[in-house]
Amino acid sequence: MARGGRVFACPALANGWVDLRALLVCLAAEGVRHVMVEGGARIITSFLEGRLVDYALVTIAPQILGGLAAVEPAARSRAQAAIANLRFSVSTRLGDDVVLGGEVAWPAA
Repeated sequence: MARGGRVFACPALANGWVDLRALLVCLAAEGVRHVMVEGGARIITSFLEGRLVDYALVTIAPQILGGLAAVEPAARSRAQAAIANLRFSVSTRLGDDVVLGGEVAWPAA
């Protein structure tokens, strides 16, 4: 593509969404070793349910948004089964926000 983007053909799940595990395998085959995922409840839930997260950055902002769920409501019970501990190794303050970062420690399956 003229602006440097590339399109990858990846398998879809039965619901039509991208198979994230297959996408990560495809990207790894192309030499991509790190992927930043920034999204809403659906994409966050999908990565958590698939245990496809090995490092997390969490930003805590001193604002109350109200009414927004961090994990897709219909999938909460599935996501709760995939809860991991975060081993924070980095913390910093950016303006009024606090940013924490560290490895994800998944429980034994």
